[in-house]
Amino acid sequence: GPCFPGSVVLPDDTLLVPFYAMRRNGPPPPRFTLMGAEIHVLRSTDGGCSFQQILVGGAEEGTHMSEVSLVAHPAGRGVALIRNPEMLCAWSDDGGLTWTRPRSTGIRDTIPMDAIGLADGTILCAGAHRPEPGGIRASISRDAGESWEATTPIILRDDVPPSDFIGGPGSVQLDDGSVFTFYNLVRQEAGRKQPHCYIAGSVYTV
Repeated sequence: GPCFPGSVVLPDDTLLVPFYAMRRNGPPPPRFTLMGAEIHVLRSTDGGCSFQQILVGGAEEGTHMSEVSLVAHPAGRGVALIRNPEMLCAWSDDGGLTWTRPRSTGIRDTIPMDAIGLADGTILCAGAHRPEPGGIRASISRDAGESWEATTPIILRDDVPPSDFIGGPGSVQLDDGSVFTFYNLVRQEAGRKQPHCYIAGSVYTV
């Protein structure tokens, strides 16, 4: 299955690399579906010389799990944010060996997404809001992923037309404690059938 950027190194130097595996649906020629897809991490304790494959979650009824964003929490916990119609979260407190069952964060319509850990232990997850009004939103967890402020997202942008081309978020915390999030947006231009894509960014505090 596809691997994604966002590998993390835990405080004990354990390396975790996320990926998801789609299911084959029906007889050949093979067709693949996200229904019942599985989320895994590759785990290494020797600097990437060897890896162990660990199941995070899969075959959950009614889920369409795919892309994963991992965060190394300062307390040593590994936190996985999982793309789904309603974003899921799972975590590991033993270096990635075992994971909680993925549970809903309550965050909807914020995909694709990217999560980072801030200096104070807050986890911030920014993602694309593709329905009307199109834009970029961010949600936070102050308890290492166990609960999320899903009903009060940080609205970074809400001034673009809805589009599947909104996305590509990434975030970094700056030296002064603020956060810079970059993303891909769209705008309609005269004479063009397809929307014009461009890169923008926001600087804000949490």
